[in-house]
Amino acid sequence: MSDSQGQAGHGLLICKTFYVRGLFQVLLAMKTGSKQQVCSVSLATDGITFRWEDDSKTLQCSVFLKSELFNEYTCPPDMHSVFGLQLNLLLDSLGVFASALSSSSLDL
Repeated sequence: MSDSQGQAGHGLLICKTFYVRGLFQVLLAMKTGSKQQVCSVSLATDGITFRWEDDSKTLQCSVFLKSELFNEYTCPPDMHSVFGLQLNLLLDSLGVFASALSSSSLDL
């Protein structure tokens, strides 16, 4: 996303990283055998949090990605969004970029 698009739209999160493999590996550690593993994702000015809890409430996992881990991270100060996301779909998408040999960046 270009800077002009990010500044024009209010309430948008802009994050950019060159370390897609690292991001992929961290999130892969959360994956269980379940194909329908839904995580809650929380967006805030200090970073992104991924949380998962199994149905029996005996296992849980939380990953906090600080804003400093990204090459560029812009989040409006009043933004605090929480939404559900199927982890396997995100991992499939990140896996394509993580396996690329070029050193391209990933814009989310």
